[in-house]
Amino acid sequence: MTIKTTAECDGFSCCQTLDIDDPDRIETTMAASGWHYDPNDPWTHYCPNCWSKIEIDKERCPGCDADDYNGELRRCPHCGEKKCSFCDMGDDVECGLCDDFDKLDG
Repeated sequence: MTIKTTAECDGFSCCQTLDIDDPDRIETTMAASGWHYDPNDPWTHYCPNCWSKIEIDKERCPGCDADDYNGELRRCPHCGEKKCSFCDMGDDVECGLCDDFDKLDG
């Protein structure tokens, strides 16, 4: 007898599913496919695409410790520091090690 399990992505109105043929290998099958569990809720699963959005959303800005800024953290090409879009290390402020703060990349 074969028991099949299907994991459904729980993020962002996503309809991705992952078929798991061996229930004893759920964790290894998910990991090999790039799927992740929510660290706070092991019953919540995310496909690789949604997980990448969650990782970006949850990354905290090292300048102001915010995780609710708009957009993504950007890295200064000169000093390597990450900055968010609206903290005191934002794109209007020099990085401290260089004068060229207009060239922040995504």
